[in-house]
Amino acid sequence: TPWVHEGLITELKFSPDGKYVASASEDKQCIVWEVATGKQYSPRLRHGSKVNDIGFTPDARWIVTLSEDNFARIWDINSGQLIVSPFRHNGTPQTFQITNNGRGLLTAGQDQLLRYWVLPIQIDDATDPAIARKYAQEWMSTQIRLNTSPNGKLAANYGGDQPVRLRDAVTREPVSDALKTGGATSALGFSFDSNWVATGGFEGIVQVWSTKDGGPRWKQPGQHTSRVYVTAFNPHGTMLATGSDDNTIRVWNATTGELLFAPIRHEGGVYWLTFSKDGKSIYSASIDGTTRVFDATTGEPITPKLPAWNGQPWDDQLDATSLKVEELQTLAQALTGTQVDKQGGMILLDASDIRVRFQKIQDKSEQTYIPTDDAIWHDYHASHAEKEANWFAAAWHLERLCSMKSKDDKYQARWATALTKLQAWPKVIEVSTDLLRTAPSSTEAWLLRGQAHGELKNWPASYRDIGMATRLQQQPDWQRLMPALMHWETGDKASYLKERQKLLKEKLDSVDLAWIAVLAPGSADEQQGLIQAIAELVKQYPERTYLSLLHSGLLIRTGQASIVVETLKTLKVPADQEQTRLLWQAVALKQLGQNDNVTVQVAKAQQLQPTMSWPEELLRKTLKEELLAK
Repeated sequence: TPWVHEGLITELKFSPDGKYVASASEDKQCIVWEVATGKQYSPRLRHGSKVNDIGFTPDARWIVTLSEDNFARIWDINSGQLIVSPFRHNGTPQTFQITNNGRGLLTAGQDQLLRYWVLPIQIDDATDPAIARKYAQEWMSTQIRLNTSPNGKLAANYGGDQPVRLRDAVTREPVSDALKTGGATSALGFSFDSNWVATGGFEGIVQVWSTKDGGPRWKQPGQHTSRVYVTAFNPHGTMLATGSDDNTIRVWNATTGELLFAPIRHEGGVYWLTFSKDGKSIYSASIDGTTRVFDATTGEPITPKLPAWNGQPWDDQLDATSLKVEELQTLAQALTGTQVDKQGGMILLDASDIRVRFQKIQDKSEQTYIPTDDAIWHDYHASHAEKEANWFAAAWHLERLCSMKSKDDKYQARWATALTKLQAWPKVIEVSTDLLRTAPSSTEAWLLRGQAHGELKNWPASYRDIGMATRLQQQPDWQRLMPALMHWETGDKASYLKERQKLLKEKLDSVDLAWIAVLAPGSADEQQGLIQAIAELVKQYPERTYLSLLHSGLLIRTGQASIVVETLKTLKVPADQEQTRLLWQAVALKQLGQNDNVTVQVAKAQQLQPTMSWPEELLRKTLKEELLAK
């Protein structure tokens, strides 16, 4: 199916994960499409003018758009909502660049300015620098929501593709048929007397319904040109105000559905509004970053544009600052790129003037203009991506966290998990292996690496790793033994010997401990108790030939090869233990100086490829290296 806009397409961009392609057009819209199906993925991202440039953030969760309405915007591709208020230039933004860590946005415009914007992070309300996004997400979410009537008797569910139903607030049982809203509902609100409920839809449809029988009140529904975010009745129930993604507030006669005056305009979608207690004023909050107060009977503004509402009661007490009034004016000029002249008009400042003001205020201000720590930024977005099952984004952020916090095992484990979800099997093996070097007792790392080997049909390695994970789960002593084995595998022999000496003094399972001790020569006095314990087990369980091999290995490591060389020649073992027997026999012969026979034993051993556990693999690798060394 062709991808259709209503105007000339100006730009196309693929997402970094290859799943989506975004299109920009002279029809003032950007649309994200699914590559695999060709279907529209995001809602139409509407602008005030032609869209000239677009691009995805590196984690493929957001998209940046530049429009001739002088704004750069960042949108969530899943919800189609703005992440923050639009970034304003005093001329058309021409191009942009996203920093490698995905944290900063650099824009350049016809106003001859380069602007650097730090993208938001939300830890809690107190630290949130992107208030608009918090409330936009709350009010624009497409998840199912439930509103209760003022008298507490009724509730109505709405959102997503589910029909709107009026329900008993206590039992939640339906009290009317589904309201015939004509499409998915994005906003709903009750009148103060609870007799009426207003709905607004994703397609901009507005209607008022009776709560007694669920019937429509208006003969014809009202209409916005885009999604309705909020509905609100005045206290007397005679007026209904609605806010929409079309950047307008519309005020209707609640009885007839007639518009009372021309739409009230914001520069962004209106996602919150309410009437004053006396019904004479309308308060609104918009994605354009402003809160406004309007006359409810005329639609005329009562106040200038106010800062974005933070969801708290208005507070007249401002934070203390050491800046003087003149310096605060300079700060405002630097941030807005404008200046108020003597007649009260607005003058656009050129780039050099803005630079001068910014430098002046930066020298005076106590603020350092340093953004939130990058690690916090990546951790926050990695967590959100994991909750959304957006594994490409999660892996992208976790990779950067691991590069910043290389010794933090929890990030590597999360990274390996995300890579597993993406089926990036070679990378899973690489990351899991790195994790095991610092956290050798991580059951999760062994399982993930084992799964990756299995997916690549490397069955011996898969068996080895999954077996190791099972051993760690079933035999707690191995949690304490793993560091010594990992020191040996990574070539840190000194740390291995130190760890082994400590383990030999602890009361651990003798068989498990033997796997550690046989890797390198040791003192007979130090290991005598362990040798005796394994010898007792050999007598008690003669059919368990691996015990005989461990006992022989311990004797060889303590310089007692002559005692076991004949035993190893005649010992009958299963096929998967034959290579180990041949290798220990060769080591014993080499210790006794019988080098000619060593070559024969090694050649026989090399022909065998048994499946083995990781400790067994480590031991056999060690013995081969010893025997092949000159």
